[in-house]
Amino acid sequence: MLKFLIISLVILSGVFLPLIAQTTPSELIVEGRWVNPPSHDPGIPSEIYHKNMPAVEYQDATVPPQPPVRMCAEWEPAVSVLIRYPLGLPWDLVEDLAQDVHVTCLVSSSNYSSAQSQFTSHGISPSQVDFVITNTDTYWTRDYGPWFVFDGQDAMGISDHVYNRTYRVDDDQSNWYLAPDLGVELWKTDLRHTGGNFMCDGHGVGMSSDDVYNYSFNSTITQDSVNNLMNAYWGIYTYHAFPDPLGSYIDHIDCYAKFLNEEKIVVITNGVDDYNLNQVANQISGLTSCFGGNYQVVRLHCPDNHDAAYVNCLIINSFVYLPLTGYYDEDTAAIHFYERELPGYIVKGYQDYSFEPTDAIHCRTKAIYDPGMLYVDVNPHVDTADLKVKALVHDYNGMGVKTDSVFLVWRFSGDSLFTNYELMDQISGFPDSFQAYLPLPVSEETLSVDYYVFAADNSGRHSTDPYTAPGGYYNVDYEVMGIEEGTEHIVPPERIAIFQQNDKLVFRSSAGLHNIEKISIMDITGRIRSEINRHLLATGGNIIVLDLDRLDLTSGIYLITVRSDQNNYTDKINIIR
Repeated sequence: MLKFLIISLVILSGVFLPLIAQTTPSELIVEGRWVNPPSHDPGIPSEIYHKNMPAVEYQDATVPPQPPVRMCAEWEPAVSVLIRYPLGLPWDLVEDLAQDVHVTCLVSSSNYSSAQSQFTSHGISPSQVDFVITNTDTYWTRDYGPWFVFDGQDAMGISDHVYNRTYRVDDDQSNWYLAPDLGVELWKTDLRHTGGNFMCDGHGVGMSSDDVYNYSFNSTITQDSVNNLMNAYWGIYTYHAFPDPLGSYIDHIDCYAKFLNEEKIVVITNGVDDYNLNQVANQISGLTSCFGGNYQVVRLHCPDNHDAAYVNCLIINSFVYLPLTGYYDEDTAAIHFYERELPGYIVKGYQDYSFEPTDAIHCRTKAIYDPGMLYVDVNPHVDTADLKVKALVHDYNGMGVKTDSVFLVWRFSGDSLFTNYELMDQISGFPDSFQAYLPLPVSEETLSVDYYVFAADNSGRHSTDPYTAPGGYYNVDYEVMGIEEGTEHIVPPERIAIFQQNDKLVFRSSAGLHNIEKISIMDITGRIRSEINRHLLATGGNIIVLDLDRLDLTSGIYLITVRSDQNNYTDKINIIR
């Protein structure tokens, strides 16, 4: 409780405001936490706040990043989480962030010693946290913190907005101190914005509540001009804005919706604003995603009467950090929701007295992305014409993709392990583009395939899409696609599909396997492990099946060459026994 609360009221412009005498930080902060945290929004008419706040001297806008510009999606590879001290987060969450990812903490020079002491006392080592010395007004790093983009030269930097809470001068200026600490460039736009009212898919599609067009400065130019500035500074070429369905004081989209991936968006229900929320959900489901299909909208119940903020979670690397309410059944349902919708992610839950439906973990954290990330991007819509999977694999570190280490990894649905590694071909003329083919069904049990793409580069990084593979993966249902067992015409005739099915090694070709002379199997050391000559092969159809036990192959990667009287076909496969 504040020690110096003065009961008297002053009438200012017809509004009654409580006066609070000066209070030192030590009286407001206990063990690094605000004991009486401020509201996310002051709840005071903005014109009154503006009258009583000092004038803001903003840094001049800079030229935008060199195009093409790409803004990072929330789920892309990150190296740290940005928070602020004094904290607005429970210590058990901060400890996990430091252990699971890394923490970058904004702190003033006057609080630096206290921050060091508190982090150490909670078991966080100096190697797990970086402190950036700068003044801040609040702990909402989501709102004023960095928006990371890659420019046309593959350089990651901060493309900074003017924080729409213009009276929070130190918050708005903090990125000018953060950028040099991270060693990245900062570009500045005149646009007013706030991170809690923005989400994007990493492909140039952004979404907000439509209050963005009412922010100061933004309201003085046309909506097209606002959108054009977003395109220039953030690479956002498609921008969707929705009426705030909650009718709340804050109008932030992260209070009711969230991208889970490029095609899936969660929209909450809360038992109070469901009519408006359903309107937004229906509107989103009718929009086209970056991959050409409509968005899949999934719903998550966040009971208003229990202050649930389940959508205001942080997704980073392979973790979901979820605010909980203490109501067991509802919390458990929310955890199961994210485990179901984001397979492979580890979901961790946290309670805190300061969490509200409009202000929880997402509002108070911000990812710092890997400037040298290996970016793997798969369009999950497989064409029935050829079952081809295409992937963009780009090394932002500039050290080069290992073209012999880009694999389409798959299994027939129902198999416990991914046992098939198809080396993806680099597409001629497009050095970042790779392709490979999924297998045709060979029986009624093989009418569905799970897959992901794995890649490695010369920096030592490796990555997958989906990010949490093999826990997360894409699926192709051949029956839904109209492909049946025995379908032949969709596979290029020069291709031979080679894959493991239980204890068998299967070869399949739509052109037939009539002219096979020899099959050679070589391990990664270059030693020939097995050679099967024509007279031992049951050729004549479209399938050859070999017994792995008779081939005496153990687990490992093998190079298989199929020699015919016309040409040779070579592929890699990963055998798992």
